[in-house]
Amino acid sequence: MASAGLLAFAASSSAHAAGVDASARDARFTGSYYVGSTGVKINGSLTDLGSYSGSSAVYLKINTTEGSTNSRVVEAANGTKKWIPGTLTYPFPGTFLSGSITACSWAGSWSCGTPIAIYR
Repeated sequence: MASAGLLAFAASSSAHAAGVDASARDARFTGSYYVGSTGVKINGSLTDLGSYSGSSAVYLKINTTEGSTNSRVVEAANGTKKWIPGTLTYPFPGTFLSGSITACSWAGSWSCGTPIAIYR
């Protein structure tokens, strides 16, 4: 589901902007990402559905030739919606190999949904 309209980036033959939906037990992330040559840009919103008393979060995992990172992108309190302020950039060293976006929710312990693969 390509969605270049959500991001104001010029796509080339080796990179693209794409829409993404990620869910967990009590969370839904809707947004878009762009993998460039030196970083991943991400924007969108996370909704904590309020079914449990804990918060929800979205994580971005990046695997490169230099190693891996796993960053918390945004967290929403119980029963709230949180927008990523503008577009966030997560730089990486080396060459992008793979990555994923995962929504997680707290319900006594962290419960994460299926990681959504991101591509260059």
